[in-house]
Order: sequence, then C-alpha cells, then structure tokens
Amino acid sequence: MLSRIDWETSEELSRCLSAKGYSPRTAHEVETDQDLLALLEANAGVGFVSLTAPRSANTRRLKLRDLDVSRIVSVYAVAGRQRSPVATTLLNLLRSADWSSFGVSEPA
Repeated sequence: MLSRIDWETSEELSRCLSAKGYSPRTAHEVETDQDLLALLEANAGVGFVSLTAPRSANTRRLKLRDLDVSRIVSVYAVAGRQRSPVATTLLNLLRSADWSSFGVSEPA
C-alpha cells in the first residue's frame, strides 16, 4: 500500500480499511505526490490519494464505495486587515468555485 507520509487522513483510512477486513502486509509512505505517482506507474503497489491529488495518464483511479474518509481544508484571513491583491483574488476564487464535484455543497 502506498500513501503520502503527511496525509492527514492516513489513520482514518487505516481504520476504515481494517474495519472492512483489509490489512496490508506492507506499506510505503512517500514525501510527494510525484513520488507516489512514479511508484504507481512502476506497478509497485496500490495507492490511496485524495480527489485533488495530481493525476497521471498512466494510472487509473477508482472511487472506493463504502469507505467514508474525508478531510477539511481551511483558508484563514484576518478580518479588517488589508489583504494583498493576490490574497484577495485567491479568496474570491475559492468562494466562487463550484465545489460540488468534490462533494462539497458550499464553502463554510
């Protein structure tokens, strides 16, 4: 089993997989998404990635059914403080994006 070393949902994923009766014999954690994709392309195992992880034309993604693993991504800004134009643009883009394809009805 291949996964990112800093993936915040790795413990939750392990619990869900164990509850379904899957216990990998070996596991390997990598530092970057590119390392993970390289190992998958070399047929070195099965990997678990988030929906937003980079994609490769040489690998196939399958959505796992009956496996409820999620994560929360937050963006913070101080109210009343002037933001740079770049920060303002980023916040406006995040607010206006269509998040429905990621299973999010609306940003909080």
